[in-house]
Amino acid sequence: MANSCYNLLEIWGNDQVTQQVRAWNTALDKVDVPRDDVHRMGTIRKVFYPSTAEAQAIDLGSKWVHPDSESTGSDEESLGFQSAWSRPVELEKQIACLLFQLDPSVVIRNSFNIDDGTEGVAFTIAKSASEAVSVEASANFNFDDLDEEDIENEEVNRREIYREEEFDLISDLICEHPHIKSTFKKHQKELDLDDEFFEGFDL
Repeated sequence: MANSCYNLLEIWGNDQVTQQVRAWNTALDKVDVPRDDVHRMGTIRKVFYPSTAEAQAIDLGSKWVHPDSESTGSDEESLGFQSAWSRPVELEKQIACLLFQLDPSVVIRNSFNIDDGTEGVAFTIAKSASEAVSVEASANFNFDDLDEEDIENEEVNRREIYREEEFDLISDLICEHPHIKSTFKKHQKELDLDDEFFEGFDL
């Protein structure tokens, strides 16, 4: 049985982006799917790949994906998905490309965790309406192989490294894709970034 990955996609963009995400959430709940599709996996194709032929295979970046607001804690302005083994990176890219047409500076942050103890964060941005970039940082917090007295220090160490990797991802994205700098700046509180972090960038 596959380890499940729980994905909470926070989508940062303008008012049109927010309205689109709300519309997608409504559609994910209401689109008709076959009765035996108990997890509503078919909604992914209908909502996010409406022009793709039914017979054409879709690469989602994971073996399967279905909507899941309950496990991920998503609300009407975010998207929640459960996937197999890993996050659905290609689906995230598709969503970014669709939203690029509404806001070229849109950023998707996926806070994900996997049944094997992995926790991670990913950022996806669109370079155009057909091309997107996605990066991630993650760490495994399964300590079954450690003695109890070693767990606390090891967890602190892994979280520090994980956090540094996240900062590096954001910094690299801003350097390589200047059009999304202002979006990260607007959400610096959620990212736990201080003003000093942005001083090296020409915002």
